[in-house]
Amino acid sequence: MSETPANTPASNEKTAAVVAPTAGPVSQWLQQQGFDHEVLAADHVGVEQIGVEPAVLPIIAAALKSNGFDYLQCQGGYDEGPGEQLVCFYHLLAMAEQVEAMAADPSAKLREVRIKVFLDREGTP
Repeated sequence: MSETPANTPASNEKTAAVVAPTAGPVSQWLQQQGFDHEVLAADHVGVEQIGVEPAVLPIIAAALKSNGFDYLQCQGGYDEGPGEQLVCFYHLLAMAEQVEAMAADPSAKLREVRIKVFLDREGTP
């Protein structure tokens, strides 16, 4: 007579821990300067992403410009789906410092960040 192995939840079920995204260098700098924002997970290629409220977008953008982010590579928006939010994004690069850094070290890494603004479908911030 064969015995069926005991079905133990700890050994057979996969558990998933929810891990908060780690603040990247831009997010850390914004926190040090006192700017409120949301740390988002990096994108598929590792670009740091931050979420900001619509009302503070111009202030955050000005702060980032003063921190060397002087080039808007891409701006766009998308709809998350029926009943979901609308999202505007801004991909910023630190180009002037990159040109200087590459003169000294051709393998210098470009600083980039993506700002996301989430908007309610009803149009209220």
